[in-house]
Amino acid sequence: MFNKELCAERHDRIDEELLRHNDKIDSLEKCTIKLTQMIDRHEEQCGEYETRLKMLENKPLDVFTKIMSYLLSTGCGALAAWLVQRFLG
Repeated sequence: MFNKELCAERHDRIDEELLRHNDKIDSLEKCTIKLTQMIDRHEEQCGEYETRLKMLENKPLDVFTKIMSYLLSTGCGALAAWLVQRFLG
């Protein structure tokens, strides 16, 4: 038997359920967008941290290189002065 009222009631209930599902889907889409933005910001920050870390790792090497160049320059200057004094003095 076909009952129009029963069909209409079930149809209305299904429509309401679909509307609730649509609301949930919209909410999930908004959450996905927010999470994607958060992940993008996090990746940018990680890149900045990596750059800063590399700078800090190279800093002692730069200091060591400067000290070695100063010592080498001083040694060469002292050797040149000694040679000049030895052969001209």
